[in-house]
Amino acid sequence: MQKAIDLNRPACQDTGEIMFFVKVGSRFPLLGELQSILKQAVEEATVKAPLRHNAVEIFDEVNTGKNTGSGVPWVTWDIIPDNDDAEIEVYMAGGGCTLPGRSKV
Repeated sequence: MQKAIDLNRPACQDTGEIMFFVKVGSRFPLLGELQSILKQAVEEATVKAPLRHNAVEIFDEVNTGKNTGSGVPWVTWDIIPDNDDAEIEVYMAGGGCTLPGRSKV
């Protein structure tokens, strides 16, 4: 990580799409703000880490340069009734072995 910072280069050639898995109580005080907090965290990490810019707007085909955009970062929500806790897991799904695929023509 220090080398990436020193050289002002991405930490990995493909940091992929950033995904969050959020388990949060319905009474968590920042529930209504959590989506924007996560988006801001991704934008800051993209600059400070630095991370490769992988988010491209679907219709404009423009790279946002922030790793944020329509549906990015991806957030999976699990809302727990009558609870005020929050548990957030982050996963950086790279385009390599973490998102394997197969295509035939």
